[in-house]
Amino acid sequence: MDQNQLLDLAHDILSALVAIHHVGLVHLDLKPDNVMLEPGKARLIDFGLVTKANEMGRLGGTPGFFTPEQLDDVIEERDFAPAADLFKLGVTLAIAGGIRLVDLWGTDPRGEDAAVRAAMKKGAELGELKPALREVIAPMLAFEPRSRPTAAVALQRVRELLPVGNSKGSGNDATLPSPPEPSPPAELSARAVAQGKPMPASPPAGERQPNVGARVVVVDRLGLDWTGVVVGVDSKRPGNILVKHESTRGSENVRSYPLNQVVRGAPLKG
Repeated sequence: MDQNQLLDLAHDILSALVAIHHVGLVHLDLKPDNVMLEPGKARLIDFGLVTKANEMGRLGGTPGFFTPEQLDDVIEERDFAPAADLFKLGVTLAIAGGIRLVDLWGTDPRGEDAAVRAAMKKGAELGELKPALREVIAPMLAFEPRSRPTAAVALQRVRELLPVGNSKGSGNDATLPSPPEPSPPAELSARAVAQGKPMPASPPAGERQPNVGARVVVVDRLGLDWTGVVVGVDSKRPGNILVKHESTRGSENVRSYPLNQVVRGAPLKG
């Protein structure tokens, strides 16, 4: 993933961690396999190991994703603290950025516990990542749990780093200019406007909606193809159409896409 995609991913998973940590729970098995990508968002799944924060229990997880404190042969409260989720998220984000686990620590993370802990104490190798990403991920991978940020603090930093125009960013919505009137031609790309979670806009009464019901294939920000049906034009984002995804359910399956992200179909023809 590129920088903006990684920040987007970090935002969504940190939002999930803020929610579960707020009610006193810890996921304890955060890893790439437990992150599900959907159009415009990511979800944290598989809560099979979830436990109450700082409440000791049976230590479980996935080899390669244990924290330093979980590799010290002593089961204690900090092994089940929210800081463990932040460390595992840092590892997950590094992998999403193209860093292999063995390269992250300079040793096989599934090797001897003492050797892995020693490598973790030296620090993670994040040189391949851009500075903004290192700024987010490095604190999560701090050897000492108390040195890692809370999910809320990390989330706020991610929001500050998201590009202007991203609806998940910090204060970016207020800086977006209002769409000009009348709307520019449909061919105008809306590249400068992030997709986020747009609300479907209702057209003025009696206004004709071009090719509503046309089936199209669109490419999202993560490079994934999605088949959907055109449900209208997005009056808030000139040059965008509203597409209802066929593979998702609920009220959030209608998304806004610039026309240059439609790879098959003719949504505005006729």
